[in-house]
Amino acid sequence: MKLKIQSGEFVIKKIDKNATINLSDDLFCVVNEFDCYTIIKNKLKNSYNTQIFKAFYIDEIFDFSQSGILFEVLRPLKEECISVLVVSAYERDYIFVNKNDFDKVKKIIGL
Repeated sequence: MKLKIQSGEFVIKKIDKNATINLSDDLFCVVNEFDCYTIIKNKLKNSYNTQIFKAFYIDEIFDFSQSGILFEVLRPLKEECISVLVVSAYERDYIFVNKNDFDKVKKIIGL
């Protein structure tokens, strides 16, 4: 399975449903939840006092009938108690981890 590092660093924020979302170039993803929005943005230089995340992704296209692929990637991280946020798109699954854990993650999964 091909895994690749997503370039950049990210911040993940929860914002109110009534907030205006700026669809700028630093926006990576918006998840429209029932009570809020979850925003994933590229970290800007002035991102202070917030957790920073890094990401990697599965760089293969699998048939929708296949199952368990993401579980195979995440199992060793679970065994090391490393928290993740997964965002699935049509052709890729992006796995976000705290920047402080990223070197450990790279060793565990062989990035």
